[in-house]
Amino acid sequence: MQDYAITLKVRNDIACKGRGIGDYLFDYETDSISFELPYPFPCKLLVKSLQEIVVTPTMLYLPSFLKYHNIDFLRQQLMQIRCIENNSVLLHGSAWKKKGVGYLAVGFPNSGKTTRVLREMQEGAEFCSDENVILTKDREIIPVIRKTSLSAYLAKQVNYDLTLSQRIGFIVARLKHTICPIFEPNIWVDLPYERHSFKLDKIIFLNHGMGQSLLTLTDNEFPFITNPILQAYSFATGWDLQGVYNKYKKLVEGIEC
Repeated sequence: MQDYAITLKVRNDIACKGRGIGDYLFDYETDSISFELPYPFPCKLLVKSLQEIVVTPTMLYLPSFLKYHNIDFLRQQLMQIRCIENNSVLLHGSAWKKKGVGYLAVGFPNSGKTTRVLREMQEGAEFCSDENVILTKDREIIPVIRKTSLSAYLAKQVNYDLTLSQRIGFIVARLKHTICPIFEPNIWVDLPYERHSFKLDKIIFLNHGMGQSLLTLTDNEFPFITNPILQAYSFATGWDLQGVYNKYKKLVEGIEC
């Protein structure tokens, strides 16, 4: 299977150099774009050839509004671009197969994607993913393996069997949330289900109105064309960002029909 993952490396010695492109520096020799934040400690980020993200350790611990970019979002947007190059798209959705039918549930954040797939699992469905999937132009659903953000409310709703360490994790998460509400009172878990790939037969939209469009949903979740790093890279190299987006639109429209 095609590897869509984007590498994330942590280094202390990142060299931010090159031609100034807005807030960024582009190094033509290494095909990398980087920036450094004006803090009294090393806080740097570098993207190499749109395939690899390199950060200093501090960048992983600062809240997003202090590090200028959400690294997880950037990584997902780069992954989306890699998918598009291989005639696939990255979607924020849950997927399962039940009685021979492949389902994909999509919607805006907090629309019930994880809840839906966990309930289907209780009824004997085959699991694909609860958070992200890759969907090919041939309508094959491929799971993206990542941890799940689980709330105590959701665990109770779907009768999720919590371990002792997970129960302790919830206590710690609630304490952090009480002290600082910016932290969610959730824990991250690896769902104990085997993941399967299969053909998509039915799309379930968990929102109405604009939420009933894969293009709107993916633009909302992975808006790569508006990312300033990618725009600066496009300006520096002549890379056709708009052309990638046009291909992406055709792929999504072809899948949704």
